[in-house]
Amino acid sequence: MKKIVLICTLAILSFNSISQTCEEREEKLLATIGGVSATMLYNTYVLIDVAKDAFLKKIYDTEKVTQLMNSQKGMFDFLIKTFEDNLKEKVFSKEDDKNFIESIAESIKGLKNQAALLLKITEDNSVSNIEAYTKQKEKNWTAISTMLGIAEE
Repeated sequence: MKKIVLICTLAILSFNSISQTCEEREEKLLATIGGVSATMLYNTYVLIDVAKDAFLKKIYDTEKVTQLMNSQKGMFDFLIKTFEDNLKEKVFSKEDDKNFIESIAESIKGLKNQAALLLKITEDNSVSNIEAYTKQKEKNWTAISTMLGIAEE
């Protein structure tokens, strides 16, 4: 009896996925990618700034901040390449989707630059390095908050 229930359940579930068109599945997948990407951008933005604050308050040393930022750089490079390759291969059929993916890739590049500027602060905590970091941070927040629909205060 359990086998019959299992087979019927699997059959019903498979018919449900077959009834969806490619476009419907694509929309759901792209919405998922968008949600995960937006979350990643926000969390990474916060991580970089928390690492900066921890460094300036002498909670993190240069080695710890360098380790954190270098691990982020590897992920940034992978994601930028993946998104740009998908754009070159014309994976996305709708212009809105292409634009969204381009904005994600640009935001990742901005975060990568913010992380690099943080590493400069760890080498030389000068006013000019902090100003450059702050300018990039503000630019990143504008892009990320716009993407997330978060009103600026």
